[in-house]
Amino acid sequence: MSTINFIATTQSSNPVTTRKSTAQPVAAAQPTANTVNVTISSDAARRANYEQRMAEIAVGYTQMRANNISASNLTSPAAAQFAYDFAHANFADGMGSETSGSGLVNSAVSYDISQTLPPGDGILRYSSGETVTPESQAYWKQQATSFHNDLLKLYNAEVAKKTPPGEMLNKFLDLQGQQPERFRSMMMWPPATDFANNK
Repeated sequence: MSTINFIATTQSSNPVTTRKSTAQPVAAAQPTANTVNVTISSDAARRANYEQRMAEIAVGYTQMRANNISASNLTSPAAAQFAYDFAHANFADGMGSETSGSGLVNSAVSYDISQTLPPGDGILRYSSGETVTPESQAYWKQQATSFHNDLLKLYNAEVAKKTPPGEMLNKFLDLQGQQPERFRSMMMWPPATDFANNK
């Protein structure tokens, strides 16, 4: 911690006389820079990167939720197409393929391939740091299939109720947030509680 010294000066209307000061000179404290080198493990660096990305995604979801129910987007054809595409995406293939060309469908599993390249350890991981294994892939496929089925049921129910597409998209985000943490991490989806205040 560094300390900064402030020297106050005042102006006086009294005449100034010049004479030699008897006060001892005072040296002003100079801030010093302390250099600290910190080394963290690749696991810790990966986790810090993951947490930063999740925080950024949560902020993006907050904005998306607000945009979904804005007057201009609530019932727009683009929102209706996005809702349709999202509900019909093939999550189980891990790629989130969409059924039309409306654009982004945030449904692909998120991998960290950095350690698969030299001089890495050659291990493929999800962005959360979890190692990709036959068990994790089986879990992924089972959970993605379950989520897709629930999402499609929700979509059909909301269409039958004539829910505006923007509101429907926010219900999809709520359903995402209710998925198990492990699955959300694989998908880089924040939990619904991260943006619940913006419903």
